[in-house]
Amino acid sequence: MEEVEELTAGPEGTEGQRPCPGVGREGGGIVREKTEDKVAVYLAGPLFSRAEVEWAGSLKREMEAALGERIEVIWPFEVASGSKGEIFRANLAALSRSPLMVAVLDGPAVDDGTAWEVGCHFALFGRRAIGIRTDVRKAGEAPDSRVNLMIEEACRAVVGEVGVLLRELAAALEEVSPPELNAIGPKAPEPAE
Repeated sequence: MEEVEELTAGPEGTEGQRPCPGVGREGGGIVREKTEDKVAVYLAGPLFSRAEVEWAGSLKREMEAALGERIEVIWPFEVASGSKGEIFRANLAALSRSPLMVAVLDGPAVDDGTAWEVGCHFALFGRRAIGIRTDVRKAGEAPDSRVNLMIEEACRAVVGEVGVLLRELAAALEEVSPPELNAIGPKAPEPAE
């Protein structure tokens, strides 16, 4: 079995990592490339197995193929490495500057780190996260729940298919205005050691 540390570097190793778009730049969650404005979309989800990394990478590619001229997908797998504190700060800075989120909610219960990220995103931006759950197992309190009610209510939608996710993300993009984003994006706090 391979070491987990190998999964923490970007897909092409450490040289594949890149600084988080929007971090340390004017404009909050807007990424400036050439003459286009792109909205930062934070891709949250567990990254502890090859299958999880491949699924999230596939989602990232699908989002970029469909909406790449309008969005910059920020994926912690490509952004964060180093110590626990460095990873926390990099992910929080990226999350704080991403007015939209796509969260992978598969599993018998939502990954605890992903649940934290959804809650934090809700606190910063309101109901702008879109959950995707392809898992057929029930993970909520009520018969009609897809996931835990706190996650479900923090998301603008929880969908079960990539095509529906892309339509929901396109609709969410219409609701995000660049001037509004300039005021959002607090500095990430220092983690407790």
